[in-house]
Amino acid sequence: METKTSHRFSNCTRFLILRLNGQIYGVPVSTVIEVNKPRSISPIPKTPPFVVGVMRLRDIVIPVVSLRIKLGIPSVKNTRQSSVISIESGSQTFGVLVDSVDRVTTLNKEQISPPLFSDKSEQDSGFIIGLGLGASDKNVIILLDAQALFSNENFTKQFDINKIHKEVDSKGRAA
Repeated sequence: METKTSHRFSNCTRFLILRLNGQIYGVPVSTVIEVNKPRSISPIPKTPPFVVGVMRLRDIVIPVVSLRIKLGIPSVKNTRQSSVISIESGSQTFGVLVDSVDRVTTLNKEQISPPLFSDKSEQDSGFIIGLGLGASDKNVIILLDAQALFSNENFTKQFDINKIHKEVDSKGRAA
């Protein structure tokens, strides 16, 4: 019998492995555009606490969100290992600030189990999509659907990318 989680993945799915507060997380590589070091992030007033600001990604301005804060993990200063993962979600692109990015790993269906707890609430809409057991990791990899994490109705209501674009000048700085 296929679970809701198992049919979300092909036979083998590649995940970008990242760390937050020592815990291992993974996001499907299919949603990742690129990984960068945090640079020139301009804060934007009156945004949710998890919105760090905006940055230029080639010729566009993208919002940068702290995955730590979004997941309820206390914020820390960026380090040399900190990275911004550019994620495509529908027609929008977001930068996701994480403690570090480790590698890309492939998990097959047998290595992925459904989440133990439902994370569906008023604020979130099922962003934990499974638990992975990598061959080389002794730890469980918490598999995240970054698109669901940052494109749910609550996030869209709180953070209107079109409004942010109007508040940012052509040089990528807050107006």
